[in-house]
Formats: sequence, structure tokens, C-alpha cells
Amino acid sequence: MGTVLEEQVLAHNKIVSIQSRNGKPPFSETGLKSPNLLCLTFDDVTDYSKLYDGENAARFRHVMAQKILNHVGHGEWPVLIQCTEGISRSGAVAKVLDHYWNFIWEQKPEDHAYFIRVNPQISPNPVVEAIFTEYIETGYLGEGVS
Repeated sequence: MGTVLEEQVLAHNKIVSIQSRNGKPPFSETGLKSPNLLCLTFDDVTDYSKLYDGENAARFRHVMAQKILNHVGHGEWPVLIQCTEGISRSGAVAKVLDHYWNFIWEQKPEDHAYFIRVNPQISPNPVVEAIFTEYIETGYLGEGVS
């Protein structure tokens, strides 16, 4: 059983939790079963071409972008994006969602200004940002996204 705070957060938000292959989401067993929680595993790699021979990385892929969009919809719920190790992977996902929700889909520049003001620490992973943006811009958005 999770804490009261965990139960409240999961009841009122869509959450995307990101961790690397060696990480574990910071939720109880009960919380992990919540339909409002999406857990994704991918490493914080900024240049796949610089991996050492035989070095493996869990990569962010288009299918993950689709899962995020399916999970969060078009902003009907408050969305929390959480990363177990820092701000670059979650920052990239949040930055792309902010851009499309607040400039393209809904045209809410005041919400974008708020996002920037409360998240000055974001340093988006460029690979995650590029793949997520490409997924949206190449027309995959219409495939299975609610």
C-alpha cells in the first residue's frame, strides 16, 4: 500500500515516470498498478554514436513517444513527468509537450510562460527531444493517440 500522498497524486494526475535500466520507479507496488502512471525505461544518452563497442543503452524510441501521448492525452489532466536520475530526460519530454500543447494545439502562451518560469533548471536531452518532436511532426500523432 502506498502513502496517502502517493494515492492523492496518482488519483489527480497523469504521471510519466522515467528511469534508466538500473533504476526503479519511486512508487509502491500498489502505485505501480495505477492507470494514471506510465513507467518508461531509457538511458540518458545524448549521442548513440559515441557508445563504446558492445556498450548497450536503452534508447528512447517512437513507440515511447506514442505511449506518452496516449497516456497524457491532450492535457485534460494535470501531468507530472518524473525522472529518477535528473532533469534531462524528463525535461525533454516536458519541453516537447509544453511546446505542442501551448503553441500548436491550444495556443496558450501564458501557460508556456508559466512552464518556463517554474522550470528554469530544465536541460533537455537533445536525443529524446528530437525523437519525440520527430514523432509528432511526421504525422504519427493521429495513430492511436486519444
